[in-house]
Amino acid sequence: MPACNFGLFITIAVLGCGVDICYPAENKQLREDIINNGCVISEYPPGVRPAPMYFPARNRIISGLCRAIVVTEAGKKSGTLITVDQAQEQGREVFAVPGNISSKLSYGTNQLIREGAYPVSDHEDILAALGISAQSPEILDEKNNSEKNSKNNLAPDEKRVYDSLSLEPISFDMLVDVTSVEIGRLHLICTGLELRGLAKKLPGARYIKN
Repeated sequence: MPACNFGLFITIAVLGCGVDICYPAENKQLREDIINNGCVISEYPPGVRPAPMYFPARNRIISGLCRAIVVTEAGKKSGTLITVDQAQEQGREVFAVPGNISSKLSYGTNQLIREGAYPVSDHEDILAALGISAQSPEILDEKNNSEKNSKNNLAPDEKRVYDSLSLEPISFDMLVDVTSVEIGRLHLICTGLELRGLAKKLPGARYIKN
């Protein structure tokens, strides 16, 4: 999965293990792309294997690096909510995407909104809350150049997935059927398209062209 690199924005990955260890192993290509376009950091020495206790501690660094965090999905006991607590302690803004009340993955986001998190439906809500104009020439130029370059640099299977998207939501299972891309690879491609700003994930593992 290509890392996000829009000139104004880059991807920083914070690991819950040593920087020499790729976890999960299937994220090897994502790791390489981030290294080439951003950076991979860790507070743990090389050789330290991932362990459950390391990830909540790791998340405080993620929230500390951010001006704000956006929670798109979170179950009732999601580890993401620990990151929210850390972000609030650090004085960071918290945004949440509201979801269907019948979805278990929307419980956490809806609860955050009830507790005062900013509800958001698109990137402009976030920019407005942070006092950033979505129409500033710098952002528009970077966005247009990035989208053009991203579309031109798609691998064949990435282009097949991208071309299968539209403004009408399509489920992940349906994407598997229409693209014939292996499930693990398709997960990577969908996330990569999200990072490039070419696709948007909706609740229920559905995708639309962004």
